[in-house]
Amino acid sequence: MSTSNSASPTSKDLRTAAKNAQTARSPASPLELLPSKSDIYTALATIVICGFASWASQLSLSPVFGEIPSGLNHEKTKNTAFAAAATFALALKYTIPRSRILLRLSRFLIPLVAINIPLIQGAIWQSAGDLGATNGPIVTEAATIGPLIAFTVFSLTGIIRPVGVPVASVAAADITLLALSWVLFNFTERSAISYLGPYVGKGWPMTRCGMEATVAVLAASLHRSMFLAAAIPSFFPVFYLDPRCVMGERGVQKLREHLAPLNHTVVARMESNTGYLSVIENTEQHYRFLRCDHSILGGIWLTSHPNLQRYASNPLHLREPIYAVFVMLEAVRLIDPPARERKDANALIVGLGIGTSASGLIQHGIKTHIVEIDPGVYQFAKEHFGLPPNHTAHIGDAVSYISNEYLKATLKGEEVKKYDYILHDVFTGGAVPADLFTWEFLEGLKTFLKPNGVIAINYAGDVKLQSAQSVILTILKVFGTCRAFREFESPKEEEAEKGDFTNMVIFCTPFHKPRPDPRNPGHRGDIDLSEIAAPYFHQPEPWDFLGTWIREQRMMPQHEVDLLDIQKAGKEGGLEVVSVGTVEKLREWQRQSAVLHWEIMNTVVPLSVWTLY
Repeated sequence: MSTSNSASPTSKDLRTAAKNAQTARSPASPLELLPSKSDIYTALATIVICGFASWASQLSLSPVFGEIPSGLNHEKTKNTAFAAAATFALALKYTIPRSRILLRLSRFLIPLVAINIPLIQGAIWQSAGDLGATNGPIVTEAATIGPLIAFTVFSLTGIIRPVGVPVASVAAADITLLALSWVLFNFTERSAISYLGPYVGKGWPMTRCGMEATVAVLAASLHRSMFLAAAIPSFFPVFYLDPRCVMGERGVQKLREHLAPLNHTVVARMESNTGYLSVIENTEQHYRFLRCDHSILGGIWLTSHPNLQRYASNPLHLREPIYAVFVMLEAVRLIDPPARERKDANALIVGLGIGTSASGLIQHGIKTHIVEIDPGVYQFAKEHFGLPPNHTAHIGDAVSYISNEYLKATLKGEEVKKYDYILHDVFTGGAVPADLFTWEFLEGLKTFLKPNGVIAINYAGDVKLQSAQSVILTILKVFGTCRAFREFESPKEEEAEKGDFTNMVIFCTPFHKPRPDPRNPGHRGDIDLSEIAAPYFHQPEPWDFLGTWIREQRMMPQHEVDLLDIQKAGKEGGLEVVSVGTVEKLREWQRQSAVLHWEIMNTVVPLSVWTLY
């Protein structure tokens, strides 16, 4: 038997052979660039989580900075974070060997960032006053959503394998992947706004803090990170001790503990489709108000305010309001022909607030219909501000309500229901819902007025800005005969230079002219009707005040606004009417006044109270 003299190949020989085989193999197919199915699914899920977190971030910012200021630079912030992260990741990948491994490992930091977002937000908001309404949201998102986007981009860049393929092909694949990821990220955020927005507040996972907790849990489940143990100490204090994260009565009690040193307390709270709502009481000055994000929808004085002691026994819905503008709206009853001459008078109220104006009309026996988009506002108006039950409520969007009612009447071959009075009061969050001030919507609303009907529109804004002037011009174009009154007199010239933000009520009588008033000594028997200012207010009777001091003092409009300059600018083409086609301009203009409104709100209620929710 013979034996072979050939030696077995050594490990060195095997390595050399493998290397030669690798060198000799043909160029890899572009298909080899594709990540594994597992990597693709993980990447898609991470992008979706990031898009959802971006929307949740905006919701969390709005109670502190207001909805509009929070979104002023949101697109720029996330664009910058994505672009900077992509640039850095690509540069790292193509300049440092094996850096792809580090990029892939960066995904384990995503849960760590997500879990700490509420903690970082709370720390930054302690300096909200110094940062301001413009920079505050930028800094907050740069420290929260920014890193989340960055680590997501890093992990995406790391899943393309640059093996056996020309660098140009790998780079093209990376850029394509990042571009598609950016599209999916934005699509997810927009879809969340459209499809999940109506469900905000429907259970803890759909609250602001609940959404951020959901993001953290999903990220931790997807990327089982070795760093999660380091995040646990921050997770429990935030989600179990922070009053904005603890729901139910326990959360309300924790919020009361935080507000007590600030001379405030919370009566009730909820998250709803227009923002974070809470009923707050000032325990030092003794008034109650309804908060929506960083705005006040109205309020009432409680029993111990000077001048109000004799009214302390009034029912809740007739307590003195803290804002005079809401009782000024009730002056529609005084416009010729006055309410005492109207039979079975009825009213349509668009925008409820705490229900001050609605309660006044109901108390006078006027059949009142209310259109309110936010069910939470309607609930709080009934439970905490005494809105009387004898009314008809329509919960939904006013634009849809008006168009649907008009369509139903048209299909039946009938006229729409007509009203003696229409009250249009929809201001919130530092701006007005622009769609409710377009020429088309106001024209539709006008069809609901009786021939002798009166409409009163509350508009809040800086009367020196183009946004306010264009809205007023649109109202004049639609309703014709109008007069406008400020809540307070005009500021002095040096004060007005800083801004002239005010509430004003515009009264219009589009279909009829005033008659001589026999009770007015100035209306002689032979007076020319053209000399009577229209709309004309009859002098109130004692019963018009409903036994309240603020109506005695402020229901009759006092500080008239001269509309001639606005009318002139409209004729000369210096102003344009707000329409469906130009409504985006109004939204853009309102951004200036929204920041001013944020500053004003901080003088009414301390910023330290606004940051607690």
